[in-house]
Amino acid sequence: MLKEKEILALTAEGLKLGRGEVVEVAPEGVMVLAGGKRHLCELLQTCALPPTVAPEDAVIFAAPEVAGKKGIVLGIVAAPAAGKAEKLVIEAEREIVIKCGEGSITVSADGKIAIKGTHLLSRATGINKIKGGSVAIN
Repeated sequence: MLKEKEILALTAEGLKLGRGEVVEVAPEGVMVLAGGKRHLCELLQTCALPPTVAPEDAVIFAAPEVAGKKGIVLGIVAAPAAGKAEKLVIEAEREIVIKCGEGSITVSADGKIAIKGTHLLSRATGINKIKGGSVAIN
């Protein structure tokens, strides 16, 4: 991750924007190929989730005009998503929480699932089954 001093230094030296392709992701940075040249870059993090790129991803990056400095991958170039995904997987080590106002769904690594809300509706056009080792109602 770039420190503020390094960002200011890069800005002072000048940056050249370009479009390239990720060829390698390594602990020392992201290797981007553009115009026949390889550029070692760091990855800009814009949210709490860890940033991810993979080989063959098209990216926009800023390369310093001074040799020996790392560039910065600013983002992935992607076509707009068309249609719906066949399957969507959300995975976490400990817990996933979906929350809106007074309602929430919590899925824990130990297999517990909690659904909370002011009103809960379960509706089915076919059979609506409730199964468990024991079922407690009220």
